[in-house]
Amino acid sequence: MPLQDNDILLHKRTHHTNLSVPFSNYISPIIFPEQDIDLLDTIIPVRYRNMYITDMEYSGPDKLDPHDIYTVNCRIIRCDKAEPFRMIVISIDYKFIFVMDSRYYKEQVPQYPIQLTEFIGVNHNNQYPGIIPEVKSITLRVDNGEPCYSVLAEFISDDTIRFLIGDECFSKLIDQHNIKTISFTNINIDILKNSYNKEKTIDEIIEIRKSIFEGRKIYGAKNS
Repeated sequence: MPLQDNDILLHKRTHHTNLSVPFSNYISPIIFPEQDIDLLDTIIPVRYRNMYITDMEYSGPDKLDPHDIYTVNCRIIRCDKAEPFRMIVISIDYKFIFVMDSRYYKEQVPQYPIQLTEFIGVNHNNQYPGIIPEVKSITLRVDNGEPCYSVLAEFISDDTIRFLIGDECFSKLIDQHNIKTISFTNINIDILKNSYNKEKTIDEIIEIRKSIFEGRKIYGAKNS
């Protein structure tokens, strides 16, 4: 891994991992958990809580949860069959990204936290222990509070992406000036440039997420 003395690291800026450093025994540029190809890249309904919306009729002991439960159709973009058993899904309208346990996803009701929108759509170089080459990625979700997840799309090639959680690797932020030099095709550079330190609307986040998926395959999916 390159020297990081001068690097701006995502987990430090977001304070997502104060007690440990990002690392995974199951992730590297050439290692990734076995994927459930029968579920990966399929659509499922997900019941969720939206932290942007508080139930205004919350009224004490007969209703212990102040947040209503909603349902949205989501595309599975990561589905581990082995450790660490993570599942990542994105709603088909690109508004929400959820992180679940691939073993119990049918019973889980994940939440969509308030987002650090200025960090969404920012380019990063992912760093792995003992490996010098860095891997390009872009943030798609960055939580401002529990469960403190960042979700990154990592570019395996121009046309293939895989998805990581922010605690699985070091992610070095690239400022807005360097973002203009990204060479991957089908990325809307006009949306991504100047995105670092700029708060974004939900419509801008949707367009960022959509631009990452257009023309790309999901690593491990049947059509990859």
